[in-house]
Amino acid sequence: MIFTQRLPLVFVSALSAIACALATPTASAAAHTYLKASSGGLSLPADASGYQIPDFSYAGYKSSEEELPKFGDHYTAKVTLSNPSGDETSRIQDAIKKVSGLSKNSHGYRGAVVLGAGTWNVTSLTIDADGVVLRGAGPDSTIITSSVTKPGQTIRVGSSGSKSNSDAFMAGRSGTQWKITDSTVHVGSRSFSLTSGHGVRVGDAIIIEHPATAAWLAAVDNGGSPVKSEHWPVGSVPIRYHRYVTAVDGNRVTVDAPVMYSLVKSLSQSFVYKYTGSLRQQVGIENLTVDHKTKSNFDGNHGNDCIRFNLSENCWVRNVVTQNFRRAGFYIGESTRITIQDSKAIDPHAEITSAMRYGFLTNAGQLILFKDNYGRRSRHTFVGNGHAMDSGNVYLRCVAEDNYAASESGHQRWANGHLWDGCEFRHVGKPESGAKFNDMMIWLGNHGDNSNGHGWAAVNTVVYRSSVAAPGYGIVAKPPTGMNYVIASSGEWRSKHSAHGDYPGALNIATSGTLPKSLFEAQLAQRLGNGAPAPVLTRPDAPSGLGGSVN
Repeated sequence: MIFTQRLPLVFVSALSAIACALATPTASAAAHTYLKASSGGLSLPADASGYQIPDFSYAGYKSSEEELPKFGDHYTAKVTLSNPSGDETSRIQDAIKKVSGLSKNSHGYRGAVVLGAGTWNVTSLTIDADGVVLRGAGPDSTIITSSVTKPGQTIRVGSSGSKSNSDAFMAGRSGTQWKITDSTVHVGSRSFSLTSGHGVRVGDAIIIEHPATAAWLAAVDNGGSPVKSEHWPVGSVPIRYHRYVTAVDGNRVTVDAPVMYSLVKSLSQSFVYKYTGSLRQQVGIENLTVDHKTKSNFDGNHGNDCIRFNLSENCWVRNVVTQNFRRAGFYIGESTRITIQDSKAIDPHAEITSAMRYGFLTNAGQLILFKDNYGRRSRHTFVGNGHAMDSGNVYLRCVAEDNYAASESGHQRWANGHLWDGCEFRHVGKPESGAKFNDMMIWLGNHGDNSNGHGWAAVNTVVYRSSVAAPGYGIVAKPPTGMNYVIASSGEWRSKHSAHGDYPGALNIATSGTLPKSLFEAQLAQRLGNGAPAPVLTRPDAPSGLGGSVN
């Protein structure tokens, strides 16, 4: 199936609304317009099954409501280091400690550790205080080289984090929980009702949890693997959303960002609890290169990650190059509302095999904005491997070149609600000796029995004005109880993968008129109210379940 868009756009129509969400979709689904643009702004109407495109504009540092902070305006140098020589680990770590002990200014920053030009040899560095910035003189001038060994990382922000995806964002879960009473909280919604007598207040950090029940697992075909022994177990794929309460009206609660998957009470009784964890705030890294020291052979002993965020929020990276990493250039774990911008993850140094060579990686990362980034020679250049804990992430104008495997906002197990906006996927060089590039460049679909039953990897995800260059292609398939979409994108797009079946419904989109150049930026501008109304999420009288009856 090939879809190439050459016309200007005003609305998107003819996406299939699948008659039964639980079985393999058919081509006879009814047409529906999921995205409309006019002089009055965007509207995002739901179809009869409740599927709709959510508002992705909440991703990024401070929900993208503020620009990234500027040196000299929001923070200044508090410790400046120059003339590197020998092992500089202690000198830099002592400087970070000194700045970490200072008071915050009115913008929430303590100050910056500024590294001058030169090669700074370290083992590893940790930033575990709010409001600290590590700044270099530019990626070509300030080079941090690391001798850290696996499983370490050169720069870690925050604490060690949870041991597994299913443990993410659990702080406070053993306390009081309040059930959501709505029959369905639809994708894109920001409000819901709780049981009477709840203790939720404006300003609270909460977790919205959708358990992986037997009924829900049956509705998603037990995860999608044809191998019974690899069906997802009950409790293994919970969905949790980290949110802040913005309004309370009796039992009705409104939060600061939408849910990215519909919460259907008949399939899974969702609930809320107050999040009691501590997230590291307003840490920045900018204007430098992180390079792992490695031997010429792939011995696999050097550090896993160049930069890793754990248990962090409202943090950012700008104008940073990572290279020669084993696992990831940038790793976002159990964190939310982070922006990685104008940065590169290039030329990883590791075997081309499982769990290696991820350029930009989320692992329980939510509302993360990857903006104007570039990756080269990774297996998965841009990838989410946090299962259902990865949600609301946006890839804006990112470029992946010479991939050995596809980019995937969901690598496995129900990552939900992502946007690929203006991204490019292509091959331009030659593979390393004995290796081969993969022509599958982006994969949003069913991974079936891959590894230990990865199954359905992405739901409610949009590919917008993106391109795959020949001979490459993209896979965007429709999962049960949700939808994935291709809008105004060029190149070859398929719903079928030879090993895992055909799930049509997201392709062959008829368009005309003029749609915005960027969906994310248009949604953000509209939400912030610069002359246009907020995006309208209209909903017909849909059944309480998704796709009609649940078998």
